[in-house]
Amino acid sequence: MSVIEEQLPFVGRIEDILAAGGIDDHFHIICDENDVVGFFNIDLGFHKKMDNLSEQDLGLRSFFIDKNFQGRGYGLKAVMLFKDYLQENYCSFSAMALTVNCKNIPAIRCYEKGGFEDTDKLYLGGLAGPQHVMRLEY
Repeated sequence: MSVIEEQLPFVGRIEDILAAGGIDDHFHIICDENDVVGFFNIDLGFHKKMDNLSEQDLGLRSFFIDKNFQGRGYGLKAVMLFKDYLQENYCSFSAMALTVNCKNIPAIRCYEKGGFEDTDKLYLGGLAGPQHVMRLEY
């Protein structure tokens, strides 16, 4: 699984994501029948890495759709399912937060369609520039 070259600064390589995983990381794959079409990480300790988040905030990290499946609506479908998935599987938390590069307008729009709201705060620690902090309450 991988993304196109231009997306690497925003996402990274799956090998590096998996190697950097720790106890708070819950890795997930996105499937369509027998095809693995995407990946994301739910970070239970995201609030420790970010200002202005509570212990009730999960983190969504490393969300991507494989380059061979992009442009088919899988990203939006997955984002639209997060709320129900989180309510069922992470009910001891109440929100999910993420950071998204300010230049990544398609991703921002996708997250907004899935119910994420911009917190009007920026995360400045990203390697590819400033990032919006967005949250989804559930």
